[in-house]
Amino acid sequence: MITNETVTHLASLAHISITNEETDSLKNDLEKILAYVEDINSVDTEINQGGVSQAAGSNVVREDEITNDAGVYTEKLVALAPQKEGDYFTVKKILSHND
Repeated sequence: MITNETVTHLASLAHISITNEETDSLKNDLEKILAYVEDINSVDTEINQGGVSQAAGSNVVREDEITNDAGVYTEKLVALAPQKEGDYFTVKKILSHND
């Protein structure tokens, strides 16, 4: 059971503000999502080895291919950044150990 306090706490972790009406709506949505996840968890995921096709047992891969020289676009891209340090973008810290 999701409580309004849980929804409010999740909103604070996401750094968003929500109204009481949004809290109620999100509470209902989260309860539906959790019910769906419970349904998924109840599905038997054991594979019947006799029924596995070759397509399900293989993966299509390709070789990695470098299509441009390293650093060609770095200077131009970093120049567009609102904040930078050397060749890196700097961004506002959004997570802390206290959250």
